[in-house]
Amino acid sequence: MSAALAAVPKWLPASRISSIYWTGRNPDRVTPEEQRRLESLEERVAHLESVLQARMPEAPRSAPPSAAAPAAAHSSHILETALGLTWISRIGVITVVLALAFFFEYAFENHWISELGRVGLGLACGAAALFFGERLWRAGQLTYAQALTAAGVSFLYLSFWAAFALYQMLEQPAAFGLMFLTAGLAGVLALRYDGAAIASMALLSGYATPFLLGRISEPGPILGYLLVIAVAGLAFSDRRAWSGTAFTAFAGLWAAYGVWRAQLAAPPPFGLTLLFLTASLALFLAWPLWRVRRRRQILRVPDLLILAVNPGFYFAACYSLLERGYESYAGLLAVILAFVEAGAAQLLGNHDRRGNTLAVAMAWVLFVLAAPLQFAGYRVTIAWALEGAAIAWIGVRAEERRALYGSAAVFALVLLHLAFSETVMYATPASYTELINARFLTFFVSAAALCGTAWWIRRGTAAGSAYVASQIVLLWGLCLEILGWAARTAAPQDVASVASTALSVMIAVYAVLLVAAGVLWRHAPTRLLGMVFIGLVVAKLYLYDVWLLGQFYRMAAFAILGLLLLVMSYLYSRFRGSLEHWWRT
Repeated sequence: MSAALAAVPKWLPASRISSIYWTGRNPDRVTPEEQRRLESLEERVAHLESVLQARMPEAPRSAPPSAAAPAAAHSSHILETALGLTWISRIGVITVVLALAFFFEYAFENHWISELGRVGLGLACGAAALFFGERLWRAGQLTYAQALTAAGVSFLYLSFWAAFALYQMLEQPAAFGLMFLTAGLAGVLALRYDGAAIASMALLSGYATPFLLGRISEPGPILGYLLVIAVAGLAFSDRRAWSGTAFTAFAGLWAAYGVWRAQLAAPPPFGLTLLFLTASLALFLAWPLWRVRRRRQILRVPDLLILAVNPGFYFAACYSLLERGYESYAGLLAVILAFVEAGAAQLLGNHDRRGNTLAVAMAWVLFVLAAPLQFAGYRVTIAWALEGAAIAWIGVRAEERRALYGSAAVFALVLLHLAFSETVMYATPASYTELINARFLTFFVSAAALCGTAWWIRRGTAAGSAYVASQIVLLWGLCLEILGWAARTAAPQDVASVASTALSVMIAVYAVLLVAAGVLWRHAPTRLLGMVFIGLVVAKLYLYDVWLLGQFYRMAAFAILGLLLLVMSYLYSRFRGSLEHWWRT
């Protein structure tokens, strides 16, 4: 465009060109030379317009409706394959196994085959299924081969179990060895055929074997056996990156432990059981760390589930052990677990943000849970308030804003506990002394924790909310003290009037003190909060006190409130210039 404009004759004035071009007539006489140059200029402008129009991008056209058809068809094809090949084959395996079991039962009842024939037929079916599964795998039908292999392993496993439990053909050690070898064979075939479902079946078979063979008396062998199966499951999972198989190992371990505990007639040995539980915790806590730090893999949903529920299962199992005379250590256990989860979160770091967030959340949950476990009554509220302030302080120092949400959740528990526990903790007013009692101490510590949180956060909605909540909590505690004082000192017929008047006066005094403090500290939110409180007192005075108080108490309330309003007005009058200057700056 600049080259085309450079071709415009420099001797022709711009005003003249405009007049000639737009009006179509020459205000002065045009020489032949000028006419020739003007025509040349028009040709060049026309050429320039055509060039610019050719270079302008066309408006984007919407893709035709049929453009998304291939993607939709591909998704439908994948879904159809998953349903028709994978899941239907698995359901088919389960159905065939059940059908064979029903056939054995029917044939035995009708004396078609003997007990030995039933076991032999089951073993033959299992061997045939494994044989044809291998043939199909070599032919390239991988999914169908996995299904037949799972069926074959199931036939073998159930046949060995039936030979022991139903027909007494095998002794317990022989049956255990054969069933364990069958589960091991399933694990080997799972690796060969890359079948996660076969691996999960092998794990569940391994966990179930000792329980299917009878009651276990010695805790040491069974607990060690469960750990061996869990380690094998994680080894399979690590070999093929099977997160689902790892979760099967985790869930199977805790399910087997629960069955073992339910079968015990007496409490389990404390030390051995605690050692097993701690080893299980460490094993499955190391799994997500191994995947992230060593394998450089992102945690999947099953891995995140293990990370989330592992400490909870451990704590629940240990808590049942501590109930036998060690209840006082439950809170300490929760704190130790919280630090363990915090360490896991630190190791995950930025390598996996979801895992890091989940571990941090579990650490704070355990930390908060420690208070009601270790303490009782108002001590729980005090502990929670201090924890909430500590979480906020750590979040500010670490520049981790998510910690502020955790702090807010803990302070929400504090407010709920204040409302439903501390507010009604004294049955009668005579059972405590004003200000020097556990209830007011709880309200004061909670208010101080909220105020400290606001001070550390400094700016933003979170700081303002914490500061306002601190003032409300402190005023709340003072109101309860006023009500108790009125109930102890006033005549029975005057308790309501004395309490209402004292509340109005106390809130008004508190509001004036807030305004004075706001003027002294140059803190506008404090002054505004004081004005809100005085507004509430005025509303109470004109909507309630003027109608329901006795004559003396109504007069006293109006007189005292009027004086306090004048004091507040004087503060604003006295420091008006300073206040306006502070607002401007």
